[in-house]
Amino acid sequence: MSETIQKDAQEAKKDGAQDAVTDKTLFDPEVQLQKFSRGKIRLATPILASDKDVTELIYDFAALTGRELVAALDKGGAVGMNAFRITDTQAFELFAAAAGKATAGIDATDIRERMGAVDSVKAVQLATVFFSAANRAGNRRISNV
Repeated sequence: MSETIQKDAQEAKKDGAQDAVTDKTLFDPEVQLQKFSRGKIRLATPILASDKDVTELIYDFAALTGRELVAALDKGGAVGMNAFRITDTQAFELFAAAAGKATAGIDATDIRERMGAVDSVKAVQLATVFFSAANRAGNRRISNV
């Protein structure tokens, strides 16, 4: 997560953006949710699904229901873990659920069992950023009445 944010900050500085604006947008959880909630990943190693090579995955964390999100986290184990952090296994399960739901012709099981190591690193990073940003954005919507 921090490498992506730092890279974006450097690009923003090159474009002449002000540091205050850069900090506000890059570290704002709502902005991170918009940037990382959905997208497409081109695979370094294709995944074989239904006798076809899948070369890219569409993922959409926001399309998951709460039940699907919790089920993916439960598949990742680590029961009783800190509610503010997820393990790499949980992040991978979360990505597999999001991509399996959003990409035609492939399901979460295919992704979970056949995704290559290089692609898995990025999948874990994307899911971790999404989870963290969703948590922080959610904190803004809570009030003590």
